[in-house]
Amino acid sequence: MSSRERVTERSLYPLIMRLFNSAGARYSIKISGVQEVSTGGAFPDILLSIDGHKVLVQVKIDGVSKLLEDLAKTYPLARNLGAGLLLLLFPPNVREISVVEVEKVAPSLKVARALILTGWASEHIEGATLSQVVDSTVESLLEYVKVGVPKVNYLTVAQVAREVVEELSSLLRRYAGVQTYLDQAQAIIGRFDLYTSMLSEFVEKDEVMRIYMADIIAYITVLGLLFAHLASTKRYGRSALPYIDSPFQPPENLFDEMEKSLSSQLKREYSFILEPFLHILTLLKNLSSDIMRSHIARYLYAIQILKPEHVREELLGRVYQEGLPPETRKNLGAFFTNPVAARLLAYLSVDSWDEKILDPACGSGTLLASAYEVKMEKALARKLDRREAHRQFLREHVTGIDVMQFAKELTSINLALQEVEMPVEPKVFWGDGVEKMIAAIPGSGEDPPQQVPLYAWLRRSMEKYSELQLEKEGYHLVIMNPPFTRRERIPEGERERLDKMLGSIVKGKVGYWAYFFAAADNVIKLGGKLASVTPEEFFAGGSAESVRRYLLKGETMDKSGDWCRTLSRVYAPQIIVKSSVEIAFSEGAHYRDYLLVLRKSKDIKEHDRCVVVTLRKKLEELMGREKEIAENIRSML
Repeated sequence: MSSRERVTERSLYPLIMRLFNSAGARYSIKISGVQEVSTGGAFPDILLSIDGHKVLVQVKIDGVSKLLEDLAKTYPLARNLGAGLLLLLFPPNVREISVVEVEKVAPSLKVARALILTGWASEHIEGATLSQVVDSTVESLLEYVKVGVPKVNYLTVAQVAREVVEELSSLLRRYAGVQTYLDQAQAIIGRFDLYTSMLSEFVEKDEVMRIYMADIIAYITVLGLLFAHLASTKRYGRSALPYIDSPFQPPENLFDEMEKSLSSQLKREYSFILEPFLHILTLLKNLSSDIMRSHIARYLYAIQILKPEHVREELLGRVYQEGLPPETRKNLGAFFTNPVAARLLAYLSVDSWDEKILDPACGSGTLLASAYEVKMEKALARKLDRREAHRQFLREHVTGIDVMQFAKELTSINLALQEVEMPVEPKVFWGDGVEKMIAAIPGSGEDPPQQVPLYAWLRRSMEKYSELQLEKEGYHLVIMNPPFTRRERIPEGERERLDKMLGSIVKGKVGYWAYFFAAADNVIKLGGKLASVTPEEFFAGGSAESVRRYLLKGETMDKSGDWCRTLSRVYAPQIIVKSSVEIAFSEGAHYRDYLLVLRKSKDIKEHDRCVVVTLRKKLEELMGREKEIAENIRSML
């Protein structure tokens, strides 16, 4: 063998088999039946048997393409052979290694991407060594034999979701000039005048309409289809989505099939999610696009293969969060709190499983879902039934409000995903959170039922908000990331309305967030907490002085302009968290913010300790450690 001979896909086959045989010996599992089979490529592939399970191994040396593309192109080849798939993508620089040398370094060869799609696992692995990929393949089979449940990586499902959102959004932007599309999309999404006022940069309205509307419709479409699959498989044992035999030959009547299959018992039980989603399907169907049909078909095919119903319940919400592409996350940053920051704030502020929690500016629902997760953890620690706790949380404990219609839908999906098998409608409303907090009275009302066609559904959503009555001092915790919009960018009519409600408390050129802080006092119990992503403006400067005095000292300004203690309560600062390596805890924000926890009490002396923490690592580096960090912080109080 020449030392100058360079590596090809085929020269890697014996090395891969050697590693599988070695793993088989180590794990006492039979690996046999090795043969080469032609699947139409430049080289034959390997068909092997792992403990009686056939697996097609495809090896490619090239740049990494989209995960969805790899799945759609390669899995049908394995399925035709009645086998699972192991796709190994090596980086181009592997070709620079000689055949002699590669035999020495085979176990430590870097795999750009491995895709495991078998009866026992659905996951992609990036940046691992060849030896690690082989071991992971065998270990996941052994785990499956032990527990009988496939290993499905939620990050793999989220990666596919991200790619489909990008594809759909890019396609939808082409329809910005189609009036019927614009009318229907805007009806579903909500008021763009308020949304554009929340953007941190000035952009032309047409540009906003094209980009942001497409992002929102694409994201809700991807989440809605995933939710429909999860709910139907977990509730009825089969997916309500049409079966896709070939991802590249979708049925001509695909959208009709989806509407028919989803307008069933599933819709009756999950109308709070599927009713608005079916309006989006009608919108997409009316575009009459073959490319759109192809994108949707590939996504449905991926859902079938990945089996996301086997993702652990506590991780399904992470699919929601991680399924948002970076560009879309940046575009919609006003509605998204960083998931790590959200979980950290929830662990810092939720004390008990039975606390009543309100988010009056719920956005995508990340904070409410994080608070839910902490509550559920505490409920399970007390041996409560998970399903009963879920029912109680969504019906009685957790409430969200947002001024944008699409935010209501996103939050509803986020909360429903926490226990998708239980069709419980979350208490999430489309309307003004400030107004509802100010109007809170003792006692609370019941939620009304739902309705169907697009404009009737919109009218019903408004009626539900009108009928919502928050309980005065009825919440243990208000957790929020309110809009930081500067006062001068709030629409004039909205400014006048806010001043009528809170002008005696919120004075000066303070931002939109201040009205949420002031109004929250009306619904927080004595001893309860206000936990918020908070702008730097709150801590320094004269513009926020009136809000600081109102909350921290219980003071308001009298007619002569003097500050007087008029309230029998104060808010004691307990925890302040800032980052030294990142500007903000909000996605895509350009201004510094903090995590703040205040406790409502009769006297500041009741809670006279405040912990100030500086994070010296990026949030992504702290993922998975939120509880540990929060416990360390709380131990200092």
